[in-house]
Amino acid sequence: MVVRKATSFPTALRLTATFKNLVPNRPLPLLVTLPAAGEYPLVDFHFASPGSPWHCDWHHDFISGWLNAVHDPDAVYELPWTPGEVHALVQGPHNSASWYSGGCALDFAMPEGTPVRAAREGVVAGFQDECSKAGGAGTPSNFVVIQHADRTLGAYEHLKRDGVAVRVGQRVRAGALVGYSGNTGASTGPHLHFAVLSVLPDITWAPQHLRFRVAGESGPIELVQGRIYKSHVPSRMGVGFQHSTTMCQ
Repeated sequence: MVVRKATSFPTALRLTATFKNLVPNRPLPLLVTLPAAGEYPLVDFHFASPGSPWHCDWHHDFISGWLNAVHDPDAVYELPWTPGEVHALVQGPHNSASWYSGGCALDFAMPEGTPVRAAREGVVAGFQDECSKAGGAGTPSNFVVIQHADRTLGAYEHLKRDGVAVRVGQRVRAGALVGYSGNTGASTGPHLHFAVLSVLPDITWAPQHLRFRVAGESGPIELVQGRIYKSHVPSRMGVGFQHSTTMCQ
């Protein structure tokens, strides 16, 4: 059994199977992370009794992220917009209406075309920017995915069409421009959806507690739904923020 993966960002997969007269070469269910686009052999079977009847029924589940990536508890995030701007947190964290119950998915009210900036340093693992419509569940969205040093993924969703400013493999610093907000995908109005993803063995996203640098606060804080936040302005612009990006060689 082989999986052919088209997306460039890491994806966790669980394969289960029921079978007769077959012997797998590795234990099932199988849990793996597929780190990039490509073809991945998953499991080989041989006949327990050649020439006898056989069958195999299989099922797979998958979501974005690395299995068992452990979020760095010391990580501090920047608000994902230009220093000095103000935006409201209209949903999350740990809201049942977010992507996943108990997780940390944040929705910020944001006019279309607002510059979206990296909340944390990392390497661009994937993006999509050809979608143009908003709708119900399952409507495709424009996004950027950035992999952090601890293998968690930062996901920036609902960007405008042609609104991605980075490319796969590009290293970005916190504060670097990654794209422009929009109203695409499963969205009821213009906003930015930001989440940090790692995957548990049951193929669900792990809850995260994220701390952000916020103007007027003495230290990093967790955000609260319904409040308005102003992004921190560094004492020297350019220290901790990058307004242009460079492709990795």
